[in-house]
Amino acid sequence: MTARQAAFFLRAFGDATRLRIVAALSRRPMGLGELAKALKCPIQRAFRHLRYLHSRRLVESKRAGNSVVYRLAKAQHRLHRLALGAVGSCLAEVDEVQQDSLRLGREAAGGSRAKGKRGGGGLTV
Repeated sequence: MTARQAAFFLRAFGDATRLRIVAALSRRPMGLGELAKALKCPIQRAFRHLRYLHSRRLVESKRAGNSVVYRLAKAQHRLHRLALGAVGSCLAEVDEVQQDSLRLGREAAGGSRAKGKRGGGGLTV
């Protein structure tokens, strides 16, 4: 991998909304509306950042009926795996990520079928 390729990939982590999306999707796959609600951001903004993360192969999408479900992609290369681990360890200290996590936890406890998973550090893919 060249430095240019690494920079192209790592730029995906250079935005607060994208970091929050990565953290939320590390808990569980979810649709656009649920993600925007958890992040308290407009759907258009969440969609734009999901598209960006998808272009960097960090996020995958799957059609489920009339909706699309997003999830973190499996690591494509060593830098991908290492970056997700490092970023995931750091995100636990970010206030907005903690608030998003609480909102997602309340939604799951409120009768959602999805179960949140959060490890001790790093993001699991």
